[in-house]
Amino acid sequence: MKDNWNVKHFEWGENQITSEEDLESGESVNESDEDMKNKALSDHLELRLKEVREALERIDGGTYGICEVCQKEIPLERLQANPAAKTDMEHVS
Repeated sequence: MKDNWNVKHFEWGENQITSEEDLESGESVNESDEDMKNKALSDHLELRLKEVREALERIDGGTYGICEVCQKEIPLERLQANPAAKTDMEHVS
């Protein structure tokens, strides 16, 4: 059902609806927000996957659990909290 008023410009966050056609096309601000959330989640998961793959490479290379900065052993508690950790807590950036 079409409303009887014209939408010239509507802003919400970083999303914009600039015409009545945009409203009628089925694109909603909520869908755009959901897309942004999904993209952020996807980016985060891609980063975590990369970190896990790098940790597996360190295991294969015999350097897993060794701080990349000072070459000291990373405490077990840190590795339990973040198995992909590359550094000890002193050298977290």
